[in-house]
This record gives sequence, structure tokens and C-alpha cells, in this order.
Amino acid sequence: MNSRSQHLQLLVIDDEQTTANNLAQLLQQQHTTTQFQLLDDQEEFEKAIRTHWDVILFGHAYDLDYQKVLQLLKDNNLEIPVIAIPDEMAAPADNQDTSPDLVAGFKLGLTDVIPRHQLTHLAYAIQREAKYSRNVARNLKLSNQFKEAERRAQLLVKNSKSAVAYIHDGVHIYTNETYNELFGYHSLEDLVGMPVIDLIEGKDINSFKEFLRAYSRGATQQSEFKFNGIKADGTEFEALLQLAPASYDGEDCIQIIIQPQLQSSAALAAQLAVIERVDNLTKLNNRLAFEEDLTKTLAQLRITPAEHAVLYINIGNIGHIHAIAGLSGSDTAILDIAKLLKKELAPNELYRFRESSFTVILNGQNIEEARATAKSLCHLVSEHLIMVDKRTVQATISIGVVPINQSSPGQAEVLDRAYQSSEKVRLQNQGSGNGIYVYNPAENANNSDSALRELLENALNRGQFQLMFQHIYDTTEQDQELFEVYVRLPLGDGKVMGPDEFLAVAQQYHLEGRIDRWILLNASKLLKAFMVQHPKARLLINLGVESIQDPSLSDVITKLLGALNSPHKPLILQFNEANVSTYMQLAKTQLEALRNVGAQVSVNDFGSTLNSKNLLNYLKLDLVKLDKAYMTNLNNDDNYNATQALVSEIQEYEIDIIGGYIEAPQEVAKAWTLGARYLQGYYFQKPMDKLVLNQEEQI
Repeated sequence: MNSRSQHLQLLVIDDEQTTANNLAQLLQQQHTTTQFQLLDDQEEFEKAIRTHWDVILFGHAYDLDYQKVLQLLKDNNLEIPVIAIPDEMAAPADNQDTSPDLVAGFKLGLTDVIPRHQLTHLAYAIQREAKYSRNVARNLKLSNQFKEAERRAQLLVKNSKSAVAYIHDGVHIYTNETYNELFGYHSLEDLVGMPVIDLIEGKDINSFKEFLRAYSRGATQQSEFKFNGIKADGTEFEALLQLAPASYDGEDCIQIIIQPQLQSSAALAAQLAVIERVDNLTKLNNRLAFEEDLTKTLAQLRITPAEHAVLYINIGNIGHIHAIAGLSGSDTAILDIAKLLKKELAPNELYRFRESSFTVILNGQNIEEARATAKSLCHLVSEHLIMVDKRTVQATISIGVVPINQSSPGQAEVLDRAYQSSEKVRLQNQGSGNGIYVYNPAENANNSDSALRELLENALNRGQFQLMFQHIYDTTEQDQELFEVYVRLPLGDGKVMGPDEFLAVAQQYHLEGRIDRWILLNASKLLKAFMVQHPKARLLINLGVESIQDPSLSDVITKLLGALNSPHKPLILQFNEANVSTYMQLAKTQLEALRNVGAQVSVNDFGSTLNSKNLLNYLKLDLVKLDKAYMTNLNNDDNYNATQALVSEIQEYEIDIIGGYIEAPQEVAKAWTLGARYLQGYYFQKPMDKLVLNQEEQI
């Protein structure tokens, strides 16, 4: 199992790690690879449930109980099995067949209650619930796909050129317009409730009844029935009828398709496939065709990267045209505009998407070219005169422009972006349109995970991340300059987003490891140039949880160290303590490999978990950066003494210490007396967009 999605994803809410570690080992022995995260407070839990989990274990937590966990899952519409793992479980009372703890847990929604020492029972229960959890997710996906297929089928039936009806117990429950017209009726209301045999000539009725009974019994050898139909005016016509199973309003029924001329099934299917993609009025391809073609285009972009754009074109004042020229006048205007747009956009294909909306895929046009095309179309339409029954009318259009490339989301999301962009123009211009809006993922990253994902991928592909560097003061060797590296994601409004804001989405779409690689490569390039004047310079680079699990990371570091060619160990790789604690065995292997190739390793937020001191025995570290809680409010004697005690304990392992978050002069003296080798904070230097020792010295 190589991908994260194939692993069992286990979220453990507990204040100790032993149970989780033992479970992971036991599950591994049972050939179930497990990835788990350990947390013990509500804030971390609310962040964690943004990603997928198969099972949640609940033991002890700082500010959570299992009732609160269940409520938070319900509030977020998440159906994840929760197993409570108490230290002990009360024995059944007299005349009771089970524990009161178990009964209470079940009533509140727990999946199971199993004492933590019953590891084998727990392991099998976790695997059982993980299988159930994945089946629930799979069924939900299939249900949504079925509903969408049913919706599209209903749309196709409504617009089909074939005569289609749904019958239940031999009675009409739905007919499309073509069916009504074929039999000479005005509307659906005329046929609903009417037996289908009332539309069949008398000599064919018995044969049809037998055909229908045979179909109901599952006999499908004969799928077509020839008969004479009777129209509302009593005239007859020869036709071919076909049956198919269907669903209408959630109820099983039978679909009837009638062709007034006899054709082979293959020819009929081919004809229907063409007809269903064409708009009646303009003869342009319709929404169905556009959605299918856009899906194919997006799939091709994954294979062959390119830049295209989608335009959603809406006629802004069609209501005004209808008011002065009526329905036929509106059709005339739509047809006229369609011809104008089709000619201007050739060779790209124009689609009639809705009543007064068109779409087009601009192949090979980058965003600036698409912007120019959209502006040209707006001007062209606004200047165009339309003749409607001797009247002259003019129209305006609003256009949503959406760039698409290998990073773009699926068809539905792209289409929604295009529609919403067009709507923004209409709303900004009080409904009149005559303008364009270009969708920019950077402007929507704060409120859309898909836009943020696209922005992250674009930043990786185009090198658009921003690196920041903060000098760290060395109290012992001032000529060995050390800088911590930070990464920022520029947004469309000139602001930037930090890792705390984009990391959850990066992890969800497996981009964190790629971001780490980008930081390593580009920060090392800048360090190489800086080392010309400062040969002892070093970088402290933060890496994420995917890098802990990446077996090729040491090879990458070997190449970077070779390129830097420095005897002063220029790269220090720093990992978050919570991640290291969660993946303890993997972290031990990874950190040893990195030290073996010549890098130094560090843990940040040290002291933030319950197992901090155990790390000192288990891992060989070069540095640790103290958690912010230890470095704030050092003027408080209790806090200072606690920090001093932790520093003394770390120093016994000959590990260098970074004391950060120093912002005021009065904090420096206290921090200095702690005995940490390195001091860091805004008092010494704020993060800069270049490697600098002070405000004046820059490369």
C-alpha cells in the first residue's frame, strides 16, 4: 500500500501514545497498515476532521468528552465510527446482561466501548468499523452518482426528439412534449392517468398486453413491439415501441420510447445520440454536449499540460427584449446573437448552454488572450443591431472567464466558477451585463478548498511561493549565521497566506511533500549565493509529515549538500514535535538517515506534547526549538522556572536549544539567562524576503 488513501486512517484522541503505538504494531502484524494522529484537545480535533478518517478512538482529552466529539461530527455532517477506550469498564449489574458503560455509550451514538487493554479486540473492531466506514462513503458516492444520472436522464427525456413516456401499472405518469405531439395532445396533463392501451389500435391491444406481461416477467428477448397508434383525433399511424426499466420520482416504472417510423435499434441509438446533443433553436450543441466535451478536455490536460479558458456568456437584457418583442422576438434575438458569436469564435465550438446563455472552450488561449477575446465579444454584441418584427433592438452580454489547466478541478467546479463569474458582472451592472469577470483562484482561496488546491498547484508548477528568512542570534559563535526559512503563498489581493492556513488542504491533496521539496531546492539556491560572502551560513528548514514518510528524502538532501559544498553542515531539517510523536518509528529512521548524509536535525514546538522528554531518549537530535508557551511571559517566576528546568534537562543530552518569540528588550535579558545557545524573534530581526544579517546588508 503506497498511497495514503489505502492505509487505515485512525484518529486517536488520548493523552498518552502507548495504546496507539501498540495498536498500530498489532494492526501491522494483521497486515493492516495504519496511519494515525494523536491529539488531546478540541481545537486540534476541529482541525483534524477536515481530512478523512476511517475510525476515531476516544480515551482521555484535555477539554473533550466523547459526547462533544459525537456532537462535533454531527455538526459537520460526518459519519465516522467512534470507539471509546476507557481504562476499565464497569461490570454488569445484577440481572443485567451487559455493562452500563456500554449501554450509555450506545445510546449516545458510540459504535463500541472497549477497554484499552483489550488490544486484540480493539484491533478487530477497528478493522470492522473501517470497512463499514468505507462502505458508507462508497454508498454515498454511488447514491450521489445515481441521483445525478437520474437528473440528467430526466433532462434528456424532456428535451428528446423521441417520444418518451413513463408508465406504472399500465397508466401514464409522465410524457414528454414529443410524445404529446405524436399522439395529438396538448400537454402532459391530458395524458397523465390515461391507460397506455387507449393509444393502441384495437387489434393490437391483446398482443401489447402479452408483450407487457412478458416484459414484467423478465422476458427481454423481444424488446420491440410494432403497433398502430391512435391519435387524439382518431387517426392512426404505424410505430415501433420499445420498453426499458426506469425510475420516476424515486419509484420504479417502465419507460416507453416510440418511433413513428420503423428503424433498427442500432440506427435509432445512433440517431438519438446525435439529437440529444443538439439545441432545437440554434442547432448548436447543447449543455449535455458541453459538459461531456469539457470533461474530456480536463482529462486531456492531466496528460498533456496546456492553457485553455472557458467562457460563460449570458445575454443580460433578454427580459427587456421579451417585454417589447414577445417570445418569438426573444427567440429571434437569441438566434441572431448565436450566429454572431459562432462566427466570431470559430474555430472554437459554441454551445447553447441554457435559454439565454452560451459557453465555449477557448483552446490554446492563455488568460490574457481569453480576457481580450471576451472584451471583444462584449463590444461586438453591444454594437450589433437586431431586427425583430421591424423593430431594432440591442443586447448586452456578461462573460465569466475561467482559465483551465492541469491543476484545474473537475467539470462541475469549473462550470460553477464560470457561471458565478458571469453573475458577478450582471450584479455589478444592475442586470445589464456588458462586461467580463476573470476568475482567479488566488482571490477565492480563503473560502474554497478547490480554489486553494489549484492555487497551491499553480504555485508549485510556476514557482510562485514566497520564501522568508529570519536571522537567529548565536550566543556562542556569531560568525556562523543561522536563518529559519518560512514559506508564504501570495493571494490575488496582495496579501499572503501562511502554512497554518493552507497546510490542511495541502495535506488533503498530498501536496505537502512537493511543497517541502520546492522549499528545499529554492532556499538552497539562495543559500549558495549568500555563502559567497558568508561561507559558514546555515538554514533551518521546516518539513512536514509527508517528508517524515518519504524514503527518498535523504537522497535529495545528499544532492543539495553536494551542491552547497560546505563543511559547516549548512542544512538543519526541522520537524514538528506532534508529527514526530505520531510517526515515532518512521521519524527515528528518517532522522538517522538525514544525519548519516550530513544534515542536522531539529524538532520545533518542543514541550508541546506529553511525550516530549521521551523524544530525547528515543531520537538523536542536534537542536530543539522550545514551544511558544515556554518562551512567553518569562517575567513570571513560575513560567521562567519551568522553562529553565526544561532547558537544563535538554542540555544533559548535548542538544543545542533555540529560544524564540522574543519581541521586547525586557524579554532578552530573561531569555539570555536560560542558557539557550540560540535566540530568535522580532527583537533581533523580522522575517525578510532575502537573506540579510541586518536591514542594510542584503544579497
